[in-house]
Amino acid sequence: MSLRPFLLLSLLTASVLTGGHSRADPAAAEALFREGHRLLEEGRNEEAALKLAESQAQDPASGTLINLALAYEKQGRLATAWATYQEAANLARRDGRTDRVASAERKHAELEARVPLLTFRAEKAYEGLSISCGRVKIGVGGLDSVIPVDPGDYQIVASAPDRLTWQVALTVAEGERRTITIPELSSLPAPAPAPPHSAQAVPLPKPARRAPGPAPSQATTPTKIGSGNTLAWMLGASGLVSLGTGTVFGIRALTRYANAERQCPSHKGCSAGVLDEWQTAKTSASIADLTLGLGAAACVGSLWLFVSRRGAEPPSVALDFLPVSGGVALGLHTRL
Repeated sequence: MSLRPFLLLSLLTASVLTGGHSRADPAAAEALFREGHRLLEEGRNEEAALKLAESQAQDPASGTLINLALAYEKQGRLATAWATYQEAANLARRDGRTDRVASAERKHAELEARVPLLTFRAEKAYEGLSISCGRVKIGVGGLDSVIPVDPGDYQIVASAPDRLTWQVALTVAEGERRTITIPELSSLPAPAPAPPHSAQAVPLPKPARRAPGPAPSQATTPTKIGSGNTLAWMLGASGLVSLGTGTVFGIRALTRYANAERQCPSHKGCSAGVLDEWQTAKTSASIADLTLGLGAAACVGSLWLFVSRRGAEPPSVALDFLPVSGGVALGLHTRL
């Protein structure tokens, strides 16, 4: 099979190597070429290819391209080398270097039978179909065309909008001719339905109807839960707690005030610490006044309850169960 139809690939490679990245520095290009040529003779082909490619970018020359193609060939990148030899021949012909034209065309022809060729076909040519095979990437327009590739291992990946991606591993040998058929791509699964914006009300089951029972003839007897002098004792205890709390805050107020007075008796130009002591003393005094007053009132009230209830029925708290429509109700009653 002839590789002449692939002249376009050669021209594309040429535009990358010569035109797109030209920096026009002949001195740098010469130094890079010599370094690349030395590395090539030492068998360091990958390093040589990097140096020669940079030299070509600095100052394009057909001799540099021939050496670069040789570096690619020794790496086993046959399709890349084939395209570079072709471009070297074209550039040498333009420069009138017939000796280089003959050399590049001879190497180009020798590689022709060794370059692997792949043909991509698709059972269905989807709009937006994309197929990748290493550096080779084609769309629908590249189907059924023979594409030269370097020998090696590849992952063929085919994708299209709204379709699942298809892929397969492939090993391409030197001189191999193979056709890759892309099957129909499965559609993407439909998205899950969105949840409703608001939950629908779920009707509750109706309660079972109960047979009406006999109505009670009178209210139930109240059940006492507290009696005697409980209220007086509770009031007295809370009063004592309040008096104790007020006493603590009162002592604290006096102590803080004495400290502040000792540190700043003139009450002028006092430090922040002294001002904080006075503020704390005022706050503690206010709390002491409030709690002492409440404690005294509670103690007086407790004493009054003890004296006034002497010989009388003690205060009590009771719960009443009262009949209502469909059941009973709970009532709370107190008596002082």
